[in-house]
Amino acid sequence: MRVAVCGANGRMGKEVVKTILNTDDFILTGAFDREESAGIDAGENAGCKNCGVKISSNLEEVLANCDCIVDFTNSSISAEIIKKAIEKNVDCIVGATGHSDKDLEEIKELAKDKTKVLIVPNFSIGAVLMMRFAKEASIYFDSAEIIELHHEKKMDAPSGTSIKTLKGMLENRESFLSPETKKETMKGARGAEENGIHIHSVRLPGMVAHQEVIFGKEGEYMTIRHDSTSRICFMSGVLVALRNLDKISKGLTIGLEAVM
Repeated sequence: MRVAVCGANGRMGKEVVKTILNTDDFILTGAFDREESAGIDAGENAGCKNCGVKISSNLEEVLANCDCIVDFTNSSISAEIIKKAIEKNVDCIVGATGHSDKDLEEIKELAKDKTKVLIVPNFSIGAVLMMRFAKEASIYFDSAEIIELHHEKKMDAPSGTSIKTLKGMLENRESFLSPETKKETMKGARGAEENGIHIHSVRLPGMVAHQEVIFGKEGEYMTIRHDSTSRICFMSGVLVALRNLDKISKGLTIGLEAVM
C-alpha cells in the first residue's frame, strides 16, 4: 500500500513516517505539511536515513501518488484534507481530533460508497481497552466522572478520547447521577458535563496522554486509568489500522476498535 503522511513535520507525523519506513508492507510515497517545512527529506526529518520523499505543501501533489493517507494535522485543516482525499478516491486514517459535527456529517456523506475514512481518537491499544472497560462498568455504577490529562500543546479540550469514552458509556445508560454542588465558588470547577458525566481537562508540560474514569456508588468507587508515556505506543495502533482497513466498509468509521 502506498501511504502518505499529513502533518509529517509534527511530533506524531514524524513517528508515523519512521514507522512506515521500517515496515515491509507499506511504501511511503508522500509527506504533507506547512510550507516552511517543504523540501525537507521526510525520512531524515524523522530521524531515519534519507528516503527520497520530500515534505510538500502541495496537497494535490501528495494525494496523486498514494492509496491512503495517515492524517495527524489538527482540526483547523484536517477536515479539508479529508474532503480533498475523498474527492481523489484516497482512503483516510485520521488521528486529528476536534472535528465539528457539521464537518463529520459532510465527511460521512461524501465518503459514502466512495472511500474509507477511519477517524481514531486514540491509537493506543490500551486506551481502546480502557474505553471498552468503562463502557461495561457503566452498567453497574450510577455516577462517573472523567479526568483526561495531556501535554500543554494539545489543541482541543476535552480530548477526543474522553468524548468517545463518554459516548460509549451513554450507550449503556441514558444518564448518570451527578451529585449536586450547592455552591461553585469558581466557575468551571466541576468541568464540562453531559448527561450527568463531568469531564475535567488537564494540560501540563511533561505529559503525553492519560485518562482516568472514576465510577462511584454507595460504599465503593472504582478507577479505570490508562497512561501513554511515549508516542511510540500509538504506532502499533496505526499499523493495526493500516493492515486491517479492509475490515471496514466505505464511508465514515470512528474508533480503532472497528479494525481490531
